[in-house]
Formats: sequence, structure tokens, C-alpha cells
Amino acid sequence: MPVTYAILNDIHIPYHDKKVLNLVLSFLKKKEVKIDEIILNGDIVDCYPISTFDKKPFSPSSIDLEIEELEKFIKELQKITPKITYIAGNHEDRTRKWIWKNEAIHRLGQDRGIQVSKLSFATLYGLDDLGVKYLEYGDGVWLGKLFCTHGRVVRKHSAFSAKAEWEGNGCSTLTGHTHRIGRYSVTLRGGTYASFENACLCSLNPEYIKGVPNWQHGCSIVHVSPNGLFNVNQIDILKRSSLFYGGKEYS
Repeated sequence: MPVTYAILNDIHIPYHDKKVLNLVLSFLKKKEVKIDEIILNGDIVDCYPISTFDKKPFSPSSIDLEIEELEKFIKELQKITPKITYIAGNHEDRTRKWIWKNEAIHRLGQDRGIQVSKLSFATLYGLDDLGVKYLEYGDGVWLGKLFCTHGRVVRKHSAFSAKAEWEGNGCSTLTGHTHRIGRYSVTLRGGTYASFENACLCSLNPEYIKGVPNWQHGCSIVHVSPNGLFNVNQIDILKRSSLFYGGKEYS
């Protein structure tokens, strides 16, 4: 029997689109969807308080708020399936850099009963306690013959980043990072390969971008057969209120 994965990325809690995320959660809980495992493919939380960018005064975001919101989100996902893999993105990697550079974080770890030597995003944000498998930024998982990782490349147009990720990895890939939907396919003597950009679930109107960002809402459902063959269903979320899957509309 094929294994079915749900791939979600670039949610950027607490700057997520609550309406869109609730739509996705409702969809994934439907019995006919039958998700075996959920892959959280990076930038699930924003890690805004520890970023090196200029920060808006009186921003509501804090590490405690991000930890609280992430825990609520994970527990909702665990109602769908207990199997959850969390792959770090560049935003989660901010935590690693912060821990290495900032001794003040050691006190925060001690307040949470965490040994300094064991401080990490997974321990600080409670993933270990929630039973979630965590992989560092740059790592990934194989879904049959498809390699799933957060990604590092952003090109000007949709699918150009997917092409660059394929060229960098040398295999079929599914990445996030760009906040866009795209697909690149190529056939060579060794076979046909495909590389996918997975869309985002964050707000499409961030304060730090002027104008309209070239981003889209969406997620992916991946079916993998026992022999490693895969099928990627890239799901567009339309007008923040509707998506189509398996010939049905969910809204």
C-alpha cells in the first residue's frame, strides 16, 4: 500500500494566516484524506525575537509565545497522525546561532530544566517532550525516491528555484523556502526527475515587504509506493478559503 505524507512549510508562527492554517487542518482531518505522516518542512516558527534584523517596537512576538503556539499546533497535528517529522529551516537555524553566541540563553534553558550542553531548538521549543522527530537545517528525509528538505535557493520566478534545487541535489526534490508553488521536470538518459516548490501558510502581507510579494498559499500531499515511486499533489489554497483534492472541494 502507498504511504501518504502531508508536507507543510513556511508557516512562520505567530505570523501565520490563521484562516488558511485552520482550513488545512480541517482538510487533513478528513477521513478520506488518510495521512500516514506529516512532514513539517522548515520555517514553521519565525524565531523573530532572536533574528538579527531590525525589529518593530512593541512587537507581540516572543519566544514564550512562539513555544506556546507551536505546542498547540503540534497537538492539533497529532490528532491526525502521531508520526511527525520536523525539518529545520533557516528561521529555526536562528536558534542554533543564537545559542552558540548568547550566554543569556543558558539561563532560559536552566529555567526550563535543560542542561546547557543539550540546548537546541528541539529542546527549547519542546519538540522532544512532544515526541516529534527533529532534523537540523540542511538535512532532509527520503520519501521513496523524492528528497524532502527546506531548501536554500530563491530565484526570481516560480519553478526556477525548483530547478536550482534539482541541480544542487542531483535528485528529485521537494522544498519550501520560496513561499511559492512551482515544478520543474527533466528527462535524461538515467530517467525522469521532478523538483517541487511547496507554497507557504504564513501571512501574504508582511509588514517588512512593500507592495505585493510573489507568494502563494498551499501545501502538498505525497503518495509513495513500496518501490519508491512517488506522486506529488501540489494543492493551491484559493482566496484563503478553498482547496481541491481528489475531485472534491474543501472550504
